[in-house]
Amino acid sequence: VAEHENRIILKSVGAYKYSPSVAAFVKSRMQRLVEETATKNRELSVSDLKRALQTLEWQIGRLELLAKEVQRVVSHYEGVLYRSNNDETYGIRLDMGGKLSVRVILRNSLAHGPLDLIFDGGDTDGGIDISRIRRQLVKNSKPGFGQLSRAIDIIAQMVKRG
Repeated sequence: VAEHENRIILKSVGAYKYSPSVAAFVKSRMQRLVEETATKNRELSVSDLKRALQTLEWQIGRLELLAKEVQRVVSHYEGVLYRSNNDETYGIRLDMGGKLSVRVILRNSLAHGPLDLIFDGGDTDGGIDISRIRRQLVKNSKPGFGQLSRAIDIIAQMVKRG
């Protein structure tokens, strides 16, 4: 049954192929969208139902873009997508050449606000200046779709330079 559910979920967000961890992320977020939509829209008029369906379609489109971006980052940088044990929060853990470890918390506000980045290492042992990386991120990684990829690309480039 789980394999069948995954295929249905993935078909609903397009024919794009996701890794098992990203597929689980999409499934979890999709289930939450459906539950929220059902809870908010119990008794609607026809015009309200139309607006609710348009909103749901818009949210599914955003989820699809986010899933593709997460897949790209995880694949390109050999990251690990993980789920927090105590809630529905997902994150990506990336090792930047053994010099710096970065965790990105994937919140609902992703692409519409600041990234939630956690740096481990750097500053002392690897010679990586985290404050310089933060300044570059503020300067060059503006909110919007693609923000996650832009930020990770900036971090990787700065770690590579040393």
